Amino acid sequence: MRGNQYAILFTLLLALAITLPGCQDEPDAEHEIEAVSVVAENPELGTITDWFRTTGDIESPLEANVSFAINGLITDLAADEGDYVEAGQYLGQLDVSTFQAQRRAALSQANAIAGQAAAADVNIEIALNRVEQAEAVFELADTNYIRYQSLREDGVATQAEFEQVELQYENARVGLNSARDAVLGAEAQADTAYSSIQAARDNASQIGEIIADGTLRAPFNGRIVTRYLDPGNIVAPGTPIFKLLGEGDDVGKLLELRFDIPESMMGEVNVGTVLYVDLNSCDTEVETAVDYLGAVVDTETRTVKVVAYLERDSVCLLPGMFVSIRIPLEIHDSAVTIPENAIIEIAGEKFVYVVEGETARRRVVETGIREGDLVEITGGLDISDRVIVVGNTFLDDGVKIRTTSAFESTESIEESQVEGEGG
Repeated sequence: MRGNQYAILFTLLLALAITLPGCQDEPDAEHEIEAVSVVAENPELGTITDWFRTTGDIESPLEANVSFAINGLITDLAADEGDYVEAGQYLGQLDVSTFQAQRRAALSQANAIAGQAAAADVNIEIALNRVEQAEAVFELADTNYIRYQSLREDGVATQAEFEQVELQYENARVGLNSARDAVLGAEAQADTAYSSIQAARDNASQIGEIIADGTLRAPFNGRIVTRYLDPGNIVAPGTPIFKLLGEGDDVGKLLELRFDIPESMMGEVNVGTVLYVDLNSCDTEVETAVDYLGAVVDTETRTVKVVAYLERDSVCLLPGMFVSIRIPLEIHDSAVTIPENAIIEIAGEKFVYVVEGETARRRVVETGIREGDLVEITGGLDISDRVIVVGNTFLDDGVKIRTTSAFESTESIEESQVEGEGG
């Protein structure tokens, strides 16, 4: 505010310099040049802070847009804005009648195939019994075959008798192999039936999951803050139905403050850095600290995400608010400061005008950090110097001046303007 007052005073001084000559006689060449009216003050000694200022959003640490996982027609919604809901609580339903019919058909198919599987099991038992019988027949035929081979070699059995026994042996062997193949066939049929049963049951289970996805439930304890749709709407998977903000034990009494900082500030802002949040809603400023720094830099904005937490203990602090943030980057105690408008910079050189008797003297200065309209002076001035803060723009080294207070200068200029209008 002080800088604005000085700017107004300077404008009035300039107007006075322009209007007064028109109401006066031209001065003689030998007339003494009038002193320039200026305002001067001593530098101040105190604390100055270099602040980083930005804005952020207040959010709930736990929030979600609750949606169905499948598409369909909404047949029921059981919550409204402002309702408190608990984790797992029923919130709404889609029309899943088509899926229910498909699931019943899949279960019916599984039951039907179960009968085929049972028949295949019976066929396996029959085939195994036949294998036992065939093995007994084969063992007897094999014994006779070996015995008649010996009898034929001894000349006791005729060739015709041996060939008859040999034929019985071959028939027994073929019968045994056939019985064994029948067992394998019955087992394959049973395996196919059981695989089909499992496939039908898996299909029914998958359809059951789809049916379950048609029922909307609260993912955590919280309050419905937005209801986007009503029954009768057709929705796609992921379409927001409710916005839910966590409350209670799930989130405690904290709210999240989210904002971004330039990547160039990564060395100045760390976890634990103090920051001040201006709650415009209740004209209050609260203090907190950085809790989390993002692990990556956004390639488009060249910024890093920052998260801090605020106590949820005020009616003027709610999720969704937009707040102003100040972070102290550098604090200097016992700093010498002057108004920013007292400093003139030309070609990279900064200087001020100080009062020496009745003249203005140019003094080169070195500056430090700034806060508002105050600038820290790190070299070139003493606390006892009188620095010209108004009327310094068109001064030169050695110019004669007349110093007044800011209040006196304002009254003097106003009176001069009135006289100028009268002239």
